[in-house]
Amino acid sequence: MDGQIRDKRYLSVLNDNIIAIILYWSFGFIGTIANGYVIYFMIKTYQSNTNRRYMRKIHAFLICNLAIADICGGFYLLIIASADLHSRIQPEHFFQITPCLSNMTCTINLRNRWTSSIVCSIARFLACIALELPAVLTLLVAIDRYLCIVKPHNISQISINKAKVVIGVFYIYALSVALLVVIRAQSLFNPYDAENFVLLCFYSSFKDELFVIFTYITFTIFILSYVCSMVLYGLVIASVRNSRRQFTNTTNLTSNLRVNSEKRICLLTSILALTNL
Repeated sequence: MDGQIRDKRYLSVLNDNIIAIILYWSFGFIGTIANGYVIYFMIKTYQSNTNRRYMRKIHAFLICNLAIADICGGFYLLIIASADLHSRIQPEHFFQITPCLSNMTCTINLRNRWTSSIVCSIARFLACIALELPAVLTLLVAIDRYLCIVKPHNISQISINKAKVVIGVFYIYALSVALLVVIRAQSLFNPYDAENFVLLCFYSSFKDELFVIFTYITFTIFILSYVCSMVLYGLVIASVRNSRRQFTNTTNLTSNLRVNSEKRICLLTSILALTNL
């Protein structure tokens, strides 16, 4: 086989890109473990059914669903990283190679088995969920924090029932898009297409009009959601600062509590922005 193959990079999912391999494994493990812990902790918080912690219970429900969406991204990264490792150990399970005659220069003809597999379809489904859901859920969390901190007495507070309905609509939208993308990718499958982007099991081709439409809609929602989230968190931080200035003559304990609250909000804003972009 070595004499027939001019470039070994064609025989791995990530094309032997060391940086990509490290990033996929690292972010895959970190995202899966971290979001798994968040889901576990938020479920415990949600189950603490007391009136005193009702608003915290709503926040826990929102964060738990955000972590579920994010963990799909971690699973996707691990699937692609594992497939890359398997493809380097047993490339014949991923690519069927049409051999060249000896002493001849020819283009290697690879038949791509990987992107038509059920595992690749699962990875594609998870990738769509991880792309569609986190942005809108982050915006919903930001709206909840804004209403709770800036307008705590507003009648438009997010209740558990409201949150369930809105999140249910988000899930239906994300699952529908993911299912359509998987079906469309299978219908457009080209066994001789082994380009880098295709091997990552996302969209099958950007030449397809439906995928172009999905891309524009997704990134429009993505950008608007995060911009609105950052604006809302900025308003929350400004509100906390204004409240602190109004109580400069109170005890140091109260002042310290407000400073700590402001730091936690800033930290939350940074974490949400970094982990979901």
